[in-house]
Amino acid sequence: MLRARLLTFVATCAAASVLSTGLAGAADPLGLTLDGGAGEAFGVGTDTIAVWLCEIPGTSDPKDFTVEEVATWANTDIAPFFSLISKGRYSTVFEAAGTFTRQADCLDEALDLTTDPRFTNTFVIDNTDIGGGLGGSGAWYLINGEIVPVGPASPPSISSRGFYVRGGMFDLPATAAHEVGHTLSWPHSGSSSTGLGQYDNVGDLMSGHGIDNFCPVSESASRGPCKITHTVAFNRYTSGWIDADDIPLITKPTPSIDLVGPEAEGLQFALIPSPEPLVFTTVEARPPTGYDADAGVSGVMLHTVDETASCSSTICWGLNRRQYPAVGAPGSTDHILAVGESAVVSGVTVTVEAATADGFTVSFAGAPLGCAMGPNPFSDVSAASFAFNDIGCIRLLGLTTGTSPTSYSPLATVTREQMAAFLARLYRALGHTCSTDPTPFTDIAGSFAEADIACIYALGVTTGVSPLRYDPEGVVTREQMAAFLGRLWADALGGACNGAFPPFTDTGDSFAQVEIACIYARELTTGTSPTTYSPAEAVTREQMAAFLARFWKAA
Repeated sequence: MLRARLLTFVATCAAASVLSTGLAGAADPLGLTLDGGAGEAFGVGTDTIAVWLCEIPGTSDPKDFTVEEVATWANTDIAPFFSLISKGRYSTVFEAAGTFTRQADCLDEALDLTTDPRFTNTFVIDNTDIGGGLGGSGAWYLINGEIVPVGPASPPSISSRGFYVRGGMFDLPATAAHEVGHTLSWPHSGSSSTGLGQYDNVGDLMSGHGIDNFCPVSESASRGPCKITHTVAFNRYTSGWIDADDIPLITKPTPSIDLVGPEAEGLQFALIPSPEPLVFTTVEARPPTGYDADAGVSGVMLHTVDETASCSSTICWGLNRRQYPAVGAPGSTDHILAVGESAVVSGVTVTVEAATADGFTVSFAGAPLGCAMGPNPFSDVSAASFAFNDIGCIRLLGLTTGTSPTSYSPLATVTREQMAAFLARLYRALGHTCSTDPTPFTDIAGSFAEADIACIYALGVTTGVSPLRYDPEGVVTREQMAAFLGRLWADALGGACNGAFPPFTDTGDSFAQVEIACIYARELTTGTSPTTYSPAEAVTREQMAAFLARFWKAA
């Protein structure tokens, strides 16, 4: 259960000097979230957790354990799970802090008591025979439009980061692991953001805990999750535990990809974009091994990640992020595909082809309906731009970082060195290796794209403007761009790039007639009107984004 008190919005601060954050590493390398990388602030390094026993006066048949026994149990049954699934990037150390008698609220009092700066988190358990728990990742500041958590550099008495487990869940580690997840800013992933619908996803530690994974809490009728099971892959990504190289992006039909389970090394999950930015589908393998051996669920899981439903357009604290099964009825296992089963998400048919030693082989048929997933960092790219999704796509593919961290300059014209960089990056993104042989050009020394120019020269995509000159700062025209793309198509994909003559009335004298026909036939362009291509016009950066994104999807 989420701890509402801990989702504290602290008013915008003018100066960052008012707090110390302890942020670690380069968060969110694919730029998929609006939390500003705050999730990784908690998820990388050692989390030293103060353990408290809260004795509630008047409890009938109180549980008989000490705070030292609780700390030992947590270090034995909970800590190894987080060390394993983080691949050693995150570790928990539970230390007995003391015992106190409840005056008002066990968690509030434990947080207030945890003033030692050694501690980055608080765990309190009471002495009742009741099940349940709650937790949260603490307070945060909004500084210059970015989320900055108060912790973990500050002790829980300041950060309010901590979790509470009822005594009836002692020796049943799933609930405590679930609440640790909330302190890492992991949300629920059920069919609803409220009520029991938060807990109906059987494929997630943070929601349903599996099908066959329930144990009696006591001799009473109350029951609770027993063993720890895995969480959805996107939670591990936001904590900094999955590298970008282990996340294939599905933007075109893909015959097969081997996805591995959370405990193995390899491709961890695939991403399918949707037409709407900040909404996408994750595809992950969950074999019945390790912590999932007794979960009663096995297969390839499909989840929707949505940062539009419960968040603003610019910020989204992790606990507010909506994650839920991408297909099927609430509470069902329809989003967990067995071998031979398929489902359609965002125009892509996902099919589980076979089981492997560590996961499953998955195929993807069809192209997604969109190619923009994460937030748009470019303040000068309007959602009304015809190339809005295409700019998001090429940023995600690593073809551009913009003209600055916050600008893309969509209406600026493309220079020949920029074009070389775009095309060489696209060639590499298609799985090819560029030549490093020198060129004969005498005017490219010092250009940021010198290696990229060498790449496209070796491919025959360009011969320069003369035998010894490339003219890196020259502007690229639309007919030149057609020539570049047509030649790259032939090099990257093999075979001639041609097509029926398009309906353009202004390309009859162009040196690039054949290439214009090529890119028209492959729907890389529709022209500047139904009957014109405007071959002599300069190419803008938003047009370039459209050319590149369509090339990638068509390849």
